[in-house]
Amino acid sequence: ESAKGAAQQAARDQEAAMRSLGALDRALLLMHLDGCSHRETGDVLGIAEGNVATRLNRIRQQLRRSTGTRPDGAHTDGVRHGTR
Repeated sequence: ESAKGAAQQAARDQEAAMRSLGALDRALLLMHLDGCSHRETGDVLGIAEGNVATRLNRIRQQLRRSTGTRPDGAHTDGVRHGTR
């Protein structure tokens, strides 16, 4: 039961962290998670392809600091939590 509670808290933390991002960064991250290339993302959002990579790196760092997890939900400590 505590694993379920921890997972729910982690999900709430991730949602809060996503809401803390600016609109452009949120859109950029969602496009990345949806599988769009850096070129596609840059074209759609009107930013240079190189800036996409830079911004994604900064977003990941910000999310790690605020939640202790990567944007895909994996924990940054390398340990698999709540999975079998």
